[in-house]
Amino acid sequence: MLPEELAGRIREECGDVLLLDPARAWAILTDSGRLLDVCRNLKNIGFIRALNMTANHLGGRDFHLYLTLRHGERHDASLTLKWKFTLLDEAIAGEPGEESAPAYAGQSVHPSLSLIWRATELMEREIFEFFGIPFAGNQNLVGLILDPQLQGFPLRRDFRAASHENYAEKLLEERADRAVRGVMHDPQF
Repeated sequence: MLPEELAGRIREECGDVLLLDPARAWAILTDSGRLLDVCRNLKNIGFIRALNMTANHLGGRDFHLYLTLRHGERHDASLTLKWKFTLLDEAIAGEPGEESAPAYAGQSVHPSLSLIWRATELMEREIFEFFGIPFAGNQNLVGLILDPQLQGFPLRRDFRAASHENYAEKLLEERADRAVRGVMHDPQF
């Protein structure tokens, strides 16, 4: 639950681009082009801790992104911000030979929130690895968890595990083989 005085400040600072539900501590951003401004305003209001950032693939190129924030002084106050993002191909964002627009204007990449909340850097890396959403401004978009040989983005709706038949079995066999070879060549044994 969001205290009423904080809800009032959020409405005052962020204007009409947020649909705010203080009882559920939800805020839905209606204009994703104003995301960075809204996030800066929320940090100025006191939401200085980014707890979690995740995505949901809606199908096609559409995603919902969620960011959960905690207030620095009011530990009972948290807020989950939700917005829609459409990932466009680079080719759609601009014609060849034309001067390209800023990356977020064409929505071929998502703006990084790591300049506002440092903790979101790792969360953005995870979202990139599992959903394939690139974040402009995140200097370290490399995988954290998945095997680099895995092709595709496993949390997208269009990802097919059948194309990676026996992937887990093969990976476990490789790791077991390496472990056995390591033991066999260990001078202690």
